[in-house]
Amino acid sequence: MTVNFSESQIRKDAEITTFKFFSDVLTSIDAGGIEDVSLMDLIKWMTGASQIPPLGFPKKFTVEFVHGCTAGCCCRPTASTCDITIKLPVHINTEQNMEEMITSAVKESYGFGLI
Repeated sequence: MTVNFSESQIRKDAEITTFKFFSDVLTSIDAGGIEDVSLMDLIKWMTGASQIPPLGFPKKFTVEFVHGCTAGCCCRPTASTCDITIKLPVHINTEQNMEEMITSAVKESYGFGLI
């Protein structure tokens, strides 16, 4: 996984906190600690692939951060399946909030079934 942190230290501090909570949620998902989401659900949401290709993915997953949300914003993480990138809003600043947002993003997205 490649993480694109900002050069600005103030922005980077918020991104590090958000990434820490994202990492904690990934660990919980991998350990089976989150009932509604499996690691394969998350990978499918991020890549559009229902299984890991035999030769693996063509590139590392990338994590980017979204700044500038308005106060009280409840936007969720988004994924770009072509670029294999997840964008995390920095206002997600607790592990519980991150778990709720990831679960919501993965379970409530429509995916490729409607195309």
